This record gives sequence, C-alpha cells and structure tokens, in this order.
Amino acid sequence: MVDTKKEQEREELHRAIWAIADDLRGAVDGWDFKSYVLGTMFYRYISENIASYINQGEIDAGNPDFRYEDMSDAEAECSPPKPAPSIFSKRNTSATWNPAKWSSWTATR
Repeated sequence: MVDTKKEQEREELHRAIWAIADDLRGAVDGWDFKSYVLGTMFYRYISENIASYINQGEIDAGNPDFRYEDMSDAEAECSPPKPAPSIFSKRNTSATWNPAKWSSWTATR
C-alpha cells in the first residue's frame, strides 16, 4: 500500500513538473529547450568550480579573506601578466641569439 501511494505521488509530481516545464518553455521545441537548460546548468557548474579553484589558490597563498565571487568585473578582468623578455631579437625575418637579453631575462627569474 505504501509503495503504491509513493508511486502515485511520484507520478503526480512528475506530471506537475512536466506541466511547469511546458508552461515555461512555451512554443520552444523540447529538444532546443533541453539543450539551452543543460548548457546553462553546465556553465553554472563550470563557473562555480573555477571560483572555488581560484578561492582555494588564494587561501593556499595566504589570503584567507579572498572571495572571487565578491570581485567586480573590472577587478576580475585584469590584464594578463607581461610576457618575459625574449632571449632572441628579430633581425629581418630570422631570430638571432642576443646574449644581452638573456642576462636580463635570467636576472629577473
């Protein structure tokens, strides 16, 4: 008896969820709507995991109060670090060895 009641409740819930989904998606095809929803859920999953990864990196680096989620877009979108000076200099179209740049590059490392 209990199993039958649970099955009826589950079927009722299933029908209610489908009715809500049908109302929500409107005239959009079910497959397209599913692709959109699953894509959005995947994007959220990736976003939360990258934020968690960044937060843990900052905590490990000694910044326990850091929260990536609280940063403004301007702070989060900072410019990438400058590349290390090249140990080669371009002359015409071929790269040639430049020991002066090598010594300055190794001094900064």
